[in-house]
Amino acid sequence: MKASPFKKWILLLFCLLLLCGCGNKKEEALQRDELLAVNGNVCSWSEAQIFILAQKAIYSENYGEEIWAVQLPNGRFDSYIKNALLPYIELLFLADSAAEENGVRLSDGERLQVERAADAYLGKLGEMGREMTGIGREEIEDALTRYARGQIFYEQTLMDAKIEISEEEARVMAVQMVIIEERMGMATAQEIRQKLAGGSSVNAVLSEYVGCGAKKENIIRGDYGGDFDTIVFALKNEQWSPIISLNGQYYLVQCLSSYLPEETAKHKAQMEQEERETLLQGLLDEYGNKATLLLNPELWDAWQMEDFADVPAVNFYEYAEVFTK
Repeated sequence: MKASPFKKWILLLFCLLLLCGCGNKKEEALQRDELLAVNGNVCSWSEAQIFILAQKAIYSENYGEEIWAVQLPNGRFDSYIKNALLPYIELLFLADSAAEENGVRLSDGERLQVERAADAYLGKLGEMGREMTGIGREEIEDALTRYARGQIFYEQTLMDAKIEISEEEARVMAVQMVIIEERMGMATAQEIRQKLAGGSSVNAVLSEYVGCGAKKENIIRGDYGGDFDTIVFALKNEQWSPIISLNGQYYLVQCLSSYLPEETAKHKAQMEQEERETLLQGLLDEYGNKATLLLNPELWDAWQMEDFADVPAVNFYEYAEVFTK
């Protein structure tokens, strides 16, 4: 199933947080009910709970409430989610700070969408949920606005990126490989190649030897690398390669199709997306290295998911999805 854009945005942030962080972390100058601040933009405890409730909604809906007590090798599942969520919130604020620095502003229509999404969110949270968490209109509108600006920054960065991947770089080809154990010796490998190049079938040739195997697969540059790529990607249809020594084995490769159009197009699109996300990561690294993060770790350490057992589990991302369509 194809992931929706907003799920890709969430996933990308979770991936990038492992590689990118704010450069100057401090544990000072925050009020007791303020979790963190990036370049002066403060995440209150009330706003932080919006993201906690989102995780509660996502996992409880799919796995049930018992998921939070599941033991993992390094602790309970709720601790695992908690440890990943704080860096995610930091990165979300960093992306918003980068968006502000790049002049990203919401249009009148987008601000109206924020207001409507906030109404819907607060309606689902209910009066009891608002009282238990302190989440009010200001907090949810701030979170939605921040998310929208970060998403706009993300999309603009990817659209503005000048990515050029050639058909040749992305080319996917179909091959047949004969793999010969090195212990059989180069002379045997040369003998096998001579028979194959002479037109004998793979099955017929390999039936004469013990210690050989064959397989067919579609390959791209980098699957085997080095001399393998240089030799194999120069083959023409039906042509056999010379003997390639790789990882203690001899390879004989026949080109079945030097170019698979549909597979190449898919691979090219994937390569372009990876290049764009690498660019985005580099930009966030740059902003992260010069950003100032204030953190209140005691406030974060004090909660457990079971503290929210009686709070309606509202998934923030269902309301933020309007900004990623």
